[in-house]
This record gives sequence, structure tokens and C-alpha cells, in this order.
Amino acid sequence: MSTSCEVRDRYLKIYQAAFDEVVATYVEAGVLAGIELRLSPIDKNAISAWSKEWMGKSAKQKHGEWHWDKMVAKRIKRCKKFDLAIWGDGILCGLSLGLVTRGKKTVRMNYLQACPVKHPLEKQIAAIAVAVAIAVGQRVGADHVAIFNPVNEKVENHYRKLGFERRKLYRGFVKNAMYMDVPSRD
Repeated sequence: MSTSCEVRDRYLKIYQAAFDEVVATYVEAGVLAGIELRLSPIDKNAISAWSKEWMGKSAKQKHGEWHWDKMVAKRIKRCKKFDLAIWGDGILCGLSLGLVTRGKKTVRMNYLQACPVKHPLEKQIAAIAVAVAIAVGQRVGADHVAIFNPVNEKVENHYRKLGFERRKLYRGFVKNAMYMDVPSRD
């Protein structure tokens, strides 16, 4: 039986491989217009950047301020937590927090937020986070990527454009979630 540290280490390797794949794909596609994309787990550097650059600046977000430091700390012992910091030219541009479900059927994105002030990766955060979640899903054999609790209809419509839809999966146990199938790796 694996210890929790071994499980976390195994998942961090899976996440890092997904991060590397997505960065390489974006660079190869040339869609970043010279912006340096970096993906990492939400670590002390990300929490520090969030605190300095985002705190108190979420006026444009009607759902209010999310306290990423507390959300990450609350999940610190979850071995399969899926946490993602999206950096553009050294600026923290996006954060996502979720997990790979127990049966590895779903990569959940419980929280997803773009920086509330202008940043180098404007309007690309959700697409990048979804690309990473798909890459993780392919590596663990997941069937779905899920986004939970879209904050309003505009956000929900944005997720639809990325390929998500509301579906009742798993006997309708989960409410207010949008799903997309994880495509096979060709």
C-alpha cells in the first residue's frame, strides 16, 4: 500500500508532465505572441503573488473575493488534489483548484479564477486550465473533466464554448457541474 506522500509525489509527476505538455503545445501553436507561459502547482510563490497582486482587487467579480490561501491550506493533505497556477511573463494570471476523484473517473476543477486586474494572458485562463485538466485526465484514464459551480450565466456560456455541458452523471449525485468527455490521446 502506498503512503500519502508517495501518492502525492506520483500525482505531482503526472501534473508536471501535463503542465509541460500544455506549455509545449501552446508554444508550438504560437498563440501566445511571445508571452512566456509557466504552469505550476499552487505553492508559496503563487500564494504570495495572489496576496500581493489580487487581494482586494476582485470588484469586477460579483461572487466576491476567494481566499486562495485558505482554500489551498484546507486541502493540503489531499494527495490527488489538482492545483494549478498559471503564469504569464512571471505574473500570476490564473488559479485553479480541484482533484482527481477517488475512482479516477473525473478531473474536477472546483475553483477557477483569472487575475482580477489586467494580465498578459487575458481571456485565456479557462482554456489553459481546461487543457491541463484534459492532459491530466488522459494520463490517469479519466472519463470526464468537470467544472463546478459556474458563478453566472456568462461564465457558464464561456464554459460551453470550451466544450462543457450540463449533464447528470453518476446518478445525478453532483449538482451544479458541467462536464466534458476526456478525448483519447491519438
